[in-house]
Amino acid sequence: MSDLENPPIKYEPLQINGVFSDNPINSSTGVYCHCKKDGKFVIYNGRAALASHFKTKCHQKWLHQLNEEPSEIPTCKLCDEKNTEIRDLKIQLTILQNRMVDYSLKEKFIKELSNNVAELKTELKMKALNINLLQQHLLKYNTQLEEEKGEEEEEKGEEEEDEEEDEEETFSECNDNIEIVID
Repeated sequence: MSDLENPPIKYEPLQINGVFSDNPINSSTGVYCHCKKDGKFVIYNGRAALASHFKTKCHQKWLHQLNEEPSEIPTCKLCDEKNTEIRDLKIQLTILQNRMVDYSLKEKFIKELSNNVAELKTELKMKALNINLLQQHLLKYNTQLEEEKGEEEEEKGEEEEDEEEDEEETFSECNDNIEIVID
């Protein structure tokens, strides 16, 4: 494996109750310390090599400066990346939680709408049945009216025939009584 695939770990001292102290760590890819101000660093392989480095004057001075001047505390690039990743994950979690609430509210709303639709369908079926029943009653009523009208016309027709017969009889009686005088 190349060094680019598994780079050495940047050493960061432990901070407990605001005090920095050395933390001997072991890494298969090595550890480098950034205590040198010239930007040069050495990769320490193994715990013993790192512990030996901790005893150097340069490292002890750097650790002392960290405790005396907190503003000079180095930032761990990996820690910064992880903190950024944690922040991004928290943002994503909040977004997902908000979406879940939105989906939950939408699901509840859809359920209510579905219930309303079901109730309206039932109401519509009842109204359709009522309309059908009223149509049947109306048809029956119209049929009865037509029958009654037909009977009345029939009775009226019979009365008119009777009247016509009476008129004819009266006319013929009148004709019988008329004497024709011709001079």
